[in-house]
Amino acid sequence: MIAQRTYLGASIEFPFNIKNGKPYILTGVDNIKQSLITLLSTHKGSTFMLPEYGCKIQDLIFESNTQIVKALLKEYITEAINTWETRVSLNEIILDEAEEEETSKPVIMCEVSYRIKTNNELDGFVFPFYQLN
Repeated sequence: MIAQRTYLGASIEFPFNIKNGKPYILTGVDNIKQSLITLLSTHKGSTFMLPEYGCKIQDLIFESNTQIVKALLKEYITEAINTWETRVSLNEIILDEAEEEETSKPVIMCEVSYRIKTNNELDGFVFPFYQLN
């Protein structure tokens, strides 16, 4: 199965995981998902030698939870994925307000669904966005 999906790329898992003395390598769909999570977790302007890489959602961390902030959150995620992850086409982003179980702090759960361009496979993940207001 891994041999069939090498066209989707391979990278070292982050956070780093060592198996048999070697770093664990992600391939296929897992590699794309890890790449997207890393992209959304990276603040735009924080990467040395590539300041345009990342997502501007961190700019919203201190804002009140309003419809405008939710619209900006969707826009920033869409912009980052369309710019930096060319292996996928974004299907939709669904935002859902929740509370963290342990601390009862509000969190916006961003459900991101996308289609992998090379094999037309549908996939997705949930990215939590925590606000500090």
